[in-house]
Amino acid sequence: MQSIPIVIYRKWIKNDSASLLAQLIFNNTNWDQPKAKVYGKSYLVPRLTSFLAIKGVTYTYSGVVHKGEGWPSWFVPLLREVQDYCDVDFNGCLLNLYRNGEDCMGWHADNEKVLDSSKPIASISLGAKRDFLLKNLMSLEKYSFSLNNGDLLLMKRDCQRHWIHSLPKRKKVKEPRINLTFRKYL
Repeated sequence: MQSIPIVIYRKWIKNDSASLLAQLIFNNTNWDQPKAKVYGKSYLVPRLTSFLAIKGVTYTYSGVVHKGEGWPSWFVPLLREVQDYCDVDFNGCLLNLYRNGEDCMGWHADNEKVLDSSKPIASISLGAKRDFLLKNLMSLEKYSFSLNNGDLLLMKRDCQRHWIHSLPKRKKVKEPRINLTFRKYL
């Protein structure tokens, strides 16, 4: 049995998570529902996305292209806090808005060639509690973790090589959840 390559810091964002969630949903984020190509067919991604990054960073997956236009000033304090805590100079953040439990993310690894695989990936959850599933590619062992409002999930650097993860549908969840995924791009 391999050791689990994640760490969850519970209630990492303590007091202002509700205001940050509202700010992200309603005020400062340009949400999009892109089409992704999977096995040659185009599908609407089952969630809304936005991308924040330094100018010049481009993130492409499944035919979806995100381009960084520079960090918005309102986001910089949170970015610095995450960078300092994780000791990583993250230069991009993918935002996912799961409008309710119908929105989801299938099994995948964040292993695109534009990502610096020597760095961990940090992920903040805001809003509704959702299940995060993790599966080992060799042994097929699975784990389920609840991610709550304000939690910080750190996926260690080897996680993407040996494990896949997902955020499954949960029909009973009626509230939104935002996931902020901080990465180091090459």
